[in-house]
Amino acid sequence: MFHVLTVTIIWTFKMAFMFFYAAVYESTKTIKRNALYYIAFCFIPLSYVAVLLTTFLDCRPLSLTW
Repeated sequence: MFHVLTVTIIWTFKMAFMFFYAAVYESTKTIKRNALYYIAFCFIPLSYVAVLLTTFLDCRPLSLTW
């Protein structure tokens, strides 16, 4: 359970930094920069889901679960 909390906090910080940088560089919008933002804003939540799925679907012995 600690791993899930850690992953959630890290990915929350990643999204917060993305929103921060998007606000800071609002005045210098270009097509290339917008494309990078959209790719990053899609990749971060998708990678979060992938890490959570990997965590929950990990095969390990029951003796290590408790």
